[in-house]
Amino acid sequence: MGISERTARRWIKSGKLRAYKPGRDYWIPERALTELVEESEVSPKTVSEPLSFSRWLEERFGHSYLALSEEEIEELFEDLSGREDEEERKRELFSAITTEYLATAKTRNLPTEERVLVRGHHKEAANKWWLAATASGLAEGVNEEFERSIKEVLAATAESETA
Repeated sequence: MGISERTARRWIKSGKLRAYKPGRDYWIPERALTELVEESEVSPKTVSEPLSFSRWLEERFGHSYLALSEEEIEELFEDLSGREDEEERKRELFSAITTEYLATAKTRNLPTEERVLVRGHHKEAANKWWLAATASGLAEGVNEEFERSIKEVLAATAESETA
């Protein structure tokens, strides 16, 4: 059913799940499980698709630029060339990519599965971030505040690699 033993014991104690205890262990009739599923909101856990880096980014930011290939990122910036609002749009795209990149370094409070997934993509994300900085024309103009953020990211990365 996808529930913990502790939950099952709690349900038995509360009467939500019918069971017998002829000795040390509980015996749960198959019919009791069927009734529980049919009569309550509880249903067997569905097997979900494994978490991917792309889906992780999409769920948090509504986009997943760092899951694209380097060529695709370059194309995004090239497609903005020649537009009247080119500079502003490139800055916005670079800002979105920067937000994703910084999230790949701040993994301490993530659940273990997510932390492992995201840390595994951090170095590649750093390369793609720099590519975006260059393609946007903002590589030379990164301000002091952002440089401070990068130092924090590097420190967090070094700390996470030693953990």
